[in-house]
Amino acid sequence: MSVSSLDDPLFIHSTHSLESISKIETSTGIKISDEIIGEAIQKSQVFTGHKSGALTFISEGTFPGGKNLVIGQNPFTKKLTTMYPSRQSIDKLGKDLIKISETFSKEVIKSYQEKSGF
Repeated sequence: MSVSSLDDPLFIHSTHSLESISKIETSTGIKISDEIIGEAIQKSQVFTGHKSGALTFISEGTFPGGKNLVIGQNPFTKKLTTMYPSRQSIDKLGKDLIKISETFSKEVIKSYQEKSGF
């Protein structure tokens, strides 16, 4: 499943991302649809700094009570690697990461892919 066109999807689910969604839904009682994930990614600040080259999207205030949604993605396969809610601020969540962009765009991801040489 993906959010944008089949020719150029915004993301693809991995087994782990589906398990993460199930855990979030169970713990929060909130249904996590592909549309919610897509909107969260598009509103996110984008970070990197992982040895694997993964990206981290942090969407502020996605959940009631101000919890942020943290989404990990392999930018080359577009597979989501993890997803979890967090009460930590964006500054704390991103302190060991490198901010790529204040906001998501497909151009930011393409630029990252080119610079990474993958």
